[in-house]
Amino acid sequence: MDDKLKLSALDADDLGVISAAIQDSLVAVRDCAYFAGEKRFVLLLNRFRWEADPGVETRFWRTHSALVFNEVNAVHHHAIPLKEPDRVLELLSVGLENDRSATLRFAADRAIRGGCRGALANPVEARPSGRLGRNAGIRVTGAMVVSSEANEKLILAVPKGRILNEAAPLLVAADIEPEEAFADPDSRQLRFTTNHADLDIIRVRSFDVATFVAFGAAHLGFAGYDVLMEFDYPEIYAPIDLGIGKCRLAVAEPAEMAGSDDPRRWSHVRIATKYPEVTRRHFAARGVQAECVKLSGAMELAPSLGLSHRIVDLVDSGRTLRENGLVEVEHIADITSRFIVNRAALKTRPEVGHWVDRFREVSKAA
Repeated sequence: MDDKLKLSALDADDLGVISAAIQDSLVAVRDCAYFAGEKRFVLLLNRFRWEADPGVETRFWRTHSALVFNEVNAVHHHAIPLKEPDRVLELLSVGLENDRSATLRFAADRAIRGGCRGALANPVEARPSGRLGRNAGIRVTGAMVVSSEANEKLILAVPKGRILNEAAPLLVAADIEPEEAFADPDSRQLRFTTNHADLDIIRVRSFDVATFVAFGAAHLGFAGYDVLMEFDYPEIYAPIDLGIGKCRLAVAEPAEMAGSDDPRRWSHVRIATKYPEVTRRHFAARGVQAECVKLSGAMELAPSLGLSHRIVDLVDSGRTLRENGLVEVEHIADITSRFIVNRAALKTRPEVGHWVDRFREVSKAA
């Protein structure tokens, strides 16, 4: 591998991000992490730009980019307190010091709050964030290449559980055959090779599929529309409705309460749900304030234990609601699983477009 730092783009905006940082834009680091085991250092960036023409209202633009440094031997940071992870740092420049190192310079004593989702999960050995002192910076050393190599494998993220069972025939129809461990219920393996040398499959929690794809850890995936609505990642493109995992997202409450309750008169509600963002948006559209209690499961217990009067959850047959004394009182959305792709990968990896076309054909034939 060439020892020189190469600034090749993961996204059309990536190279422009660096020059724009010293021209008309603010480039903020949404998240930043060093994965020592993979020798990879990742910067997730927001580029903000303001444009104004005479007689025209000022326009605000935001685009998303990612800089991925591969074959990184070490990351050293100084004058950056490792606190306040909700901070987003202003990136000023990326400077090449010699043929084996680069320095990333941030604004002195400035930080911008908001926007950091903590997308780069463990193991993170260096996550610079917080209010910076003067001359703050990150020094990245090693033989570095920015962006994916052409021969990097594509990763397809699929959810565990019921949806995976429904998705299995689609994989077969698309001529994707995972290794034997993929079908072994006792296997703890999470990444699997396939009959395609350039494609691997990872098996993760349904809520994590969208995050893996949004931030480029996976390039393709199967994700429920409920998850896509909840996270609303702009980095994800969902071109295909796979028609599997059909259910609905609904509001439910105790049966004895529903007889005298009128949802049209609600002004404030307390809701137990796994979908706080979708829930708030749904009720805000009606002018109702929703106080959400975030749960990861067993929502049906919340009303009987006094945690909340109502819940928002996925409903299929309605049996779980009935057996826990609840009834559906309001419909939010119909849910199916979608084939999703990372937008940057779609632009830069032609083989991603091939799989989009292949799964489109499979979904039409199903």
